[in-house]
Amino acid sequence: LKLLSPKVLWEVGLFAWLTYIPLQIVALVVLIVLLIRYPRIISGYLADVRLYLDPRGIIENAIVQNIDERVGETFLRMLGLDWNFRPLSEAKRLTVQGVPFTFTRIIWIAHSLGTVISYNVVSDLFTRAEELERTGDVRQKKGVALFRAGFRRFITLGSPLDKVAFLFGEKALRPWPRKDRSTLLEGGDNPGPGEKEWWINFYHVLDPVSGALSHPMIC
Repeated sequence: LKLLSPKVLWEVGLFAWLTYIPLQIVALVVLIVLLIRYPRIISGYLADVRLYLDPRGIIENAIVQNIDERVGETFLRMLGLDWNFRPLSEAKRLTVQGVPFTFTRIIWIAHSLGTVISYNVVSDLFTRAEELERTGDVRQKKGVALFRAGFRRFITLGSPLDKVAFLFGEKALRPWPRKDRSTLLEGGDNPGPGEKEWWINFYHVLDPVSGALSHPMIC
């Protein structure tokens, strides 16, 4: 209902606002039909979305925190690092055919609600890296350099980040580092000469869930 408010007209423009009215109505009708036809599947999915975006109580907040930590730790493990950006022992590293393996180039791809989780985790990683660049020891600073060099591209598909920012704000999304996005990594896999854009967002203009990431709260 917030998305359909005429107040949003001034934020998104007339065309987008008029387009989203029928889309949201159609989406609501489809959702009701699916809830009647497949109640367990739809209610289970919506429960997952609600739990992450609007956790209630100590237990649900702990679940969300555990999700974020597991995602962040798994990503750093691919680079051979722990959460403190120190090198992992061989026993704790990922293995390929039984041999400890470390990736040197990682492209992070996320879809739908996974883009929201990934956004929060990436924000945490950048915040932690910035902190360790100031206060960390030599090994940690080397780990930060490895992180910034190994993380090459961030790709979001069908992301509801813009709507999550509008509807839930800081309750669901963590603050992004204030630095210019292009300076957070060594440059990523440059899409063109002189460009340092490493975050690419794919969406469809008729998709009521995804969209362009233009909310001022989002990096």
